[in-house]
Amino acid sequence: MDLIIKNAAVVDRLSEGPLDIAMDGGMIGAIGRDLATEGESYDAGGRLVCAGLIESHIHLDKSRIIDRCTPPTGRRVNPVTAVAPLKPAWTVEDVYKRAEATLRECLVNGTTRMRTQVEADPGIGLRGFDAIHALAADYRWAIDIEICIFPQDGLTNYPGTEELLIDALKRGAPVLGAAPRYDRDPAAQVERIFALAHEFDVDLDLHLDVGDSADDMHIHQVLALTERYGRGGRVVAGHMAKLSLLPPGETAALARRLADAGIGVTVLPATDLYLMGRDQDHAVRRGVADANLLSANGVTCSLSSNNVLNPATPYGDCSLIRMANLHANVLQIAAPEQLRELFMMLTERSAQLLRLADYGLKPGNPGDIVARRSQCGSAAAGPWFAVRPNCCCPLKGGGQLLPAVVVVEADDVVLAEIAAGLHFNYVQRNLSGIFQTVGSAERDVSRLVFGQHQLFVTAHNFRGTLHDHPMLGAVMVHLQRQLGAGLDHDVFDLHPMPTMQRAVSTPRTVHGRQRVGLVALLGR
Repeated sequence: MDLIIKNAAVVDRLSEGPLDIAMDGGMIGAIGRDLATEGESYDAGGRLVCAGLIESHIHLDKSRIIDRCTPPTGRRVNPVTAVAPLKPAWTVEDVYKRAEATLRECLVNGTTRMRTQVEADPGIGLRGFDAIHALAADYRWAIDIEICIFPQDGLTNYPGTEELLIDALKRGAPVLGAAPRYDRDPAAQVERIFALAHEFDVDLDLHLDVGDSADDMHIHQVLALTERYGRGGRVVAGHMAKLSLLPPGETAALARRLADAGIGVTVLPATDLYLMGRDQDHAVRRGVADANLLSANGVTCSLSSNNVLNPATPYGDCSLIRMANLHANVLQIAAPEQLRELFMMLTERSAQLLRLADYGLKPGNPGDIVARRSQCGSAAAGPWFAVRPNCCCPLKGGGQLLPAVVVVEADDVVLAEIAAGLHFNYVQRNLSGIFQTVGSAERDVSRLVFGQHQLFVTAHNFRGTLHDHPMLGAVMVHLQRQLGAGLDHDVFDLHPMPTMQRAVSTPRTVHGRQRVGLVALLGR
């Protein structure tokens, strides 16, 4: 065993108390007490530990475009028509850059597996598919990404779309989707998508039943086609917001039919809460399907982010825990067993939905581990760390499997004096100036230092990082003496200068392939 995480509150073995998790070559070797290792060890300190979170439904390709869209002026919005005019101008590079920024936020929030929806039509072609395919390959060391190709703007009404879908399927897309709401002939689209999925033997992940009334629900056609094609266990219905418009008894009855047919449901709280009820100007319906009710009637359910910073969801920070919290608030969930089930919808239930046979904290499975400081063994709020051994991308030099470490929030405040001269994000710099404060203290000792930094991923060295608590290796800082201290009272204080910066290397942690690093800004 080359690594042991000690004193972990394993999510499905809480009654056993703190346990050790031993990993060997990136795989879980054993879980038990007082395990021995010849390698490194890390004390989880009683944190709640589970397998990596699963983002089961997200749109990486059209994330972070809200600044390019005209804000809505009334109650009614149509995110598809808002996005469609933008797609012809999207390049592979543009899609990759935006998707990468979103993916990094997913990583720092503990996600290690993902199914992303990708649009194909004559407007975008397969540029989005090419970009996400490349991104998945580049980040294979950190996350497993599965692509669902689908016709967002319609199929029967948009000539050339079917040919693009078939091309993507021939190139290896493992999942096919649908969006019948935006097709001139919704039933014909669903029928054709099922036929293609059968022909290419791929899974189905469908956008279904968002609207102002419970009429004309497509889920009944999907039930019939699932039975006809024998696709039970391989069909997922996303959104299903119209279920929120049915009485609980009718929802429960339909849920039992879905469970018997092997159709799973992904509830997307942020998007559906934003889009539903826009025909009302008061007493506005919430429009979010009750995942707990569906689960109680046998349906395998997941919760997911869907969109991030686009017209369908103008907000979002890629936190799945926030999605579970939002769902609990909207559906007024407070019972501990129901909250636990919501947490399972980010982990075990999502794995069942995506048919991930090697998921979970079990010997022989990949060592994808997320730990969270919690209260009473729950998924309460608290800092995260995530460990993702690179079980699928060995080094060419000898097959050693490399891990990644995602550090989201440190337990202690360090380097307070030089914090203003370091940054982790080359796009945004939210640094504090002299006699200025940051937006919130975030539990720091001083409001003049970093509160929390996103998108910092150390890519290729596990050893040493976890033992610095929370230093990511020793940081070398270049100090430059100035003639006068000014208001700083310290001639060695660093001053941020946005136009001049120098990369600083750190022993054992920084790798040349990192896109985000530690940077010391030159003093004046």
